Amino acid sequence: MVIEKTKNKLNFLFIKKDIPTVTILVLVRGGTEYENKENNGISHFLEHLCFKGTKNFPSYQELLSEFDKIGIDYNAFTSYQYIGYYAKSSFENFPKVVFLVSDILINPIFPESEIEKEKGVVIEEINLYKDTPARYIQDLFLKALYGDQPAGWLISGSEKNIKKIKRKDILKFYSKIYTAPNILVVVAGDIKNKSIDLVLEKFSKVRQGERSLKSVFKEPKLPNFIIHKKQTNQIHVGVGFLGFPLNDSRFEKLEILANLIGGMMSSRMFEKIREKMGAAYYIRTENEGFSDHGFIATFAGLKNELFLEALNEILNVYKETKVKISDEELERAISNFIGRFYLSLETSDDLARFYGLSKFLKGKIEEPTQIIKRIKKIKKQDLINLAREVFRKERLSLSLIGQVESKTIRKLIENFD
Repeated sequence: MVIEKTKNKLNFLFIKKDIPTVTILVLVRGGTEYENKENNGISHFLEHLCFKGTKNFPSYQELLSEFDKIGIDYNAFTSYQYIGYYAKSSFENFPKVVFLVSDILINPIFPESEIEKEKGVVIEEINLYKDTPARYIQDLFLKALYGDQPAGWLISGSEKNIKKIKRKDILKFYSKIYTAPNILVVVAGDIKNKSIDLVLEKFSKVRQGERSLKSVFKEPKLPNFIIHKKQTNQIHVGVGFLGFPLNDSRFEKLEILANLIGGMMSSRMFEKIREKMGAAYYIRTENEGFSDHGFIATFAGLKNELFLEALNEILNVYKETKVKISDEELERAISNFIGRFYLSLETSDDLARFYGLSKFLKGKIEEPTQIIKRIKKIKKQDLINLAREVFRKERLSLSLIGQVESKTIRKLIENFD
């Protein structure tokens, strides 16, 4: 059962389900696509700083101790089009959880000393990602795909940007973004009516303001590629294409196509690159969508000596779907997707994220059964036609980490059709 409410221009979403936990998720209209070049990274930095003390708990030690002593799962995250704060607990602890989560959103104090210390933490997070090729290859892919616009920037920002952020910058961005029209409060799980009243009461104190506008997405100039030269034991690659926004009718078809290509252990990529060639340990294909853009991509760590052959084969897998897809492949990809989709909705935090992001990014609430009904109607020719539309040179992007020459990649791109 899904209940939508609005109070003081703040939107609420309550998902009632008989499970042993309850999750509160607060989504804020912010992230990289609400930033500019000068302050890129501030959304993520501010997310960290909300845990550094509030008016009720002035030090981070006091605040985090309050979270920890009731034995809950809590954290925060920043993406391109939203920032999220969540906590999952038993129903008995939920009143305390509501108080704490509302406190860090409404009453953060951003101590000057903590801002300076946290800069070091965030810079080390940036360094961690750069030292983890299987993670960093995704950032490079988006940069190659979208170019120099917010959708292609690092969520964490650059070390240079983080170092120059001042407390006044934090206060200004917080005042602009953390207002009622920019926030959706989602509660999912074992909810009673008194819990709904409590949530409405605690979050009614969120400041009023204007709805923030994100940057306008610009169609990128493709094909494009980026090589990050680094001595590694394998060559990491990201190979993909410009996709579609979440609300586009083609997005769900591309989900099934991505699953068929490289989303399962019986998929084409896994079978050819890992099982037959023995050229990779990890290889996966994913389809990602946002409010106004999206992509499909394959990420892999390839054996150095088989790199060129394996990369050619990855491109060939994409090309082959433009020609032939079997009935058995389609049935397997759809059945697998539906099964995993249901599994992804088992817990209260799963439900909060599913319904919350649907409302936040798509502007509407959809039941899982509605999505599955559409998925079951997808035909083989739908996917072949979609592959012919998407898997073209004019939509192609590649990112690579390793000792690779540009001329090698240019030749591969020239030969792709």
